[in-house]
Amino acid sequence: MKKQELGITNQEEKTLEELLVFVTDKSDKRMVEKVSDLARSTTKALDKYLFNAATSDLYEFIWHTFADKYIEDVKSRADERSFIILYSLFIIQLKLLHPFMPFITEEIYQKLTKQKEFIMVANWPA
Repeated sequence: MKKQELGITNQEEKTLEELLVFVTDKSDKRMVEKVSDLARSTTKALDKYLFNAATSDLYEFIWHTFADKYIEDVKSRADERSFIILYSLFIIQLKLLHPFMPFITEEIYQKLTKQKEFIMVANWPA
């Protein structure tokens, strides 16, 4: 499915701070807070060169919390607002994964956002 078919525009990508103001649903707010915590913990682990801890936390969160629970929750109440939140949180997680998976995250980022800048020079989410 193309980005245009999903109704995504470049202006809809929001930062964690913007998302905290934008959310109205309690489960969205909890997920934004969890991704914010993940960004902080990933940044701290990278600053301390604890790459295993960073990748382990990212894997556990993205696979078991974001994909297993949150995406399934959003499916049941899919609307434009929840889709913008889901999209923004996904882009933030791509940025967090980029140091460990640079080629695939760059490709996904370019396809989804149509940004001219590379993900490696995009603002870090923490």
